[in-house]
This record gives sequence, structure tokens and C-alpha cells, in this order.
Amino acid sequence: MDQKGSFSYVDLVLVVNGFIWGINPPIMKMGLQYFPPSTYNMVRLFFALLLSLFLVWKYNTGKKVEPQDRKKLLIIGFLGFTIFQVCFAYGVKMTTAGNASLILSLVPISVAAISWFKMGERIRPATLLGILFSVVGVAFIVAGSGNGISLKSRDFLGVILIIGAQISFAFYMVYSRPLLQKYSLHQVTAWIISSACVIFLGLSYKELIHLDWSSIPLSAWASALYSGTFALCVGNIIWSWGIKRLGSTRTAIYNNLPPVFSILTGCFFLGEPFGLQQTAGALLIFTGLYASRLKLEWNKTLLKREQ
Repeated sequence: MDQKGSFSYVDLVLVVNGFIWGINPPIMKMGLQYFPPSTYNMVRLFFALLLSLFLVWKYNTGKKVEPQDRKKLLIIGFLGFTIFQVCFAYGVKMTTAGNASLILSLVPISVAAISWFKMGERIRPATLLGILFSVVGVAFIVAGSGNGISLKSRDFLGVILIIGAQISFAFYMVYSRPLLQKYSLHQVTAWIISSACVIFLGLSYKELIHLDWSSIPLSAWASALYSGTFALCVGNIIWSWGIKRLGSTRTAIYNNLPPVFSILTGCFFLGEPFGLQQTAGALLIFTGLYASRLKLEWNKTLLKREQ
């Protein structure tokens, strides 16, 4: 976004990624009707791994990973990717969709806090304003969706798991950035997905052995294929590219775009309502993106003038 406020190709690509992630939940539900959750995650991770390894080979972006960085990649893969997948999958089952959406909208706040306390990254006031707009926007969407907030005791464990998921994702965003400056996007993604595959193989091997694979319809396989190749592999490569270009905190604001596309998908294909509150929420989220990027370029312009 330049000083006049027009969106750049970086914004456009991250918006497209918001669409990829936004339509992923309803597509996943198609597959989860036939796959057990752990097996479904294993299958989609397998598709993601195949594509990530192919991209490393295709673009010859693999290079020898230094021993100290291998440990970092494994830790980030476990704490920042695998834990997110596990906590999110089981957390959504144990609480309302509204609770999950609202808690995950706090990812930019967690990223900003970790970046500030652990990395010493100064957060610009405009970025904080953008985060505020986007979080309030998600709250409006949740309020208008009918999948509201629940404070019942039965939702407590699910809420804790979703909180764990969003903190895990924030950890991944902050601590992967130094490695993304050193290694290719494809290589980092392949390492992280590989570590997740090992964990999920351990969690699901009994299901994999006893599952009646002949009973799985083509639609379920297509669901896992989309979720693995696009949402997990392509989506995370784009996300890592955004982190590399914009930084963790500014990229994190785009985390709140998927609910907008989820609601729009339900509206166009399922006939679900898209009311005034959801419209206001979507506008607030895009306003947050606009404000955070516009102020950034103003600051750059002022610095140039001072020089």
C-alpha cells in the first residue's frame, strides 16, 4: 500500500490466502464425515508434505540446514504448527464456533506481545489500531452469525484448547521469521510439515491400520487433497512469505480475514444470511488492514523527508 492508500500485490496475495483459509473449514467438514479426525489430519499432512518436497526439488531451493537450525525448525514445527493443529481440531469440537473465531482473532495481539517481549520489536501505533479494528470486526461477525459466545462450563476445555492453538500459531509466526530470512520458504515449510507428519503418524497409526479405506468416497479424498495442498502447504508458504515481507505483527492482522470469506462462502453457496452486523464486521477488518499499512507508508514518507 503506497502513501495514497492503494493496495500492493503483497496485500492482494495475503487476501487471496485469507480466501484459501476461509473456505477450508467447510471443505474439511466434508472429509471429516468419513475420516476420523486424526486420520484426516494425517492424510492432508501427507498431501502437504508431498507438494512441499516437490517444490523444494522443482525450484532447487534446498540447502544444507545448519545443526543449530535443525533443532529450531523441529521445535517450531512441534510447538508452533503441530500443537496448533491438535488444539484447534479438538478445541473446535468442544466449544462453539463463535468462541473459536473470537479467540483466534486474538492471534495478532499474541504476536505483537511476543514480538515486543522476546524480540524487542517496536509495534507502531497504527499497527495496534489495525489489530483493534480487526478483532472488533471478528466480534461483529460472530455476533451476527448465530454461532455466539458461550461461557458455559461445558465449553471450558474447548476454550483452553483454542487459546493454546492461537498462542501456538503466534509462536510459529514470530520464531519462524529468522529462519525464513536464512532458508527458502519451500524448505522451511517442508521441514515444519515433516515434523508434524511424524507426530500425527504416532497419534493415528491405529486408526490408519483399522480404517476401511474402501469406504472413503472420492469427495472425502478431494477434501483432504484441497486442505493439504492449498490450506496447509500453499497457504503456509504464502503466510511465511508475508511474514518475510511485512513482519510477523503486520501479517498477523490478515489472520482475521478467513471468517469474512467463510461467511461469504456460506452466503453464496449455502444461502446463509449475511446481515448488517457481518457486513460491518467485514468492513472493520478491511479498515484495520488499510489503517495499519497506510500509516506504515506515511511513516516511511516522513522519514524520507527528514533525510
